[in-house]
Amino acid sequence: NWKVLKKSTTGTVIGSAYYSAVSRISISNFEHQMRLQKELNGGRWPKYKDYVANLKKFRIDLAKLPPWQYYAYDDRTGQLFVLEDPVKRAKLEGD
Repeated sequence: NWKVLKKSTTGTVIGSAYYSAVSRISISNFEHQMRLQKELNGGRWPKYKDYVANLKKFRIDLAKLPPWQYYAYDDRTGQLFVLEDPVKRAKLEGD
């Protein structure tokens, strides 16, 4: 069972807390691009492959997570989540 640890809460596609040191301009441009794509796509957020392509385009690197945590993108809401696998965490931490 996966547990949602964090999700973007900025009201936009991403929350800057999820990104390593990146200029605010790049993040702002990325968010703008995602909103434009949503408008051009009939109000639907871009799919995961487009999300990842935009991350690369704007040179935004996601912060490194522990091996039991993963990023997930919900193309229905445009939100980025951090998921945790508690079983894997317990196993890796030796509990």
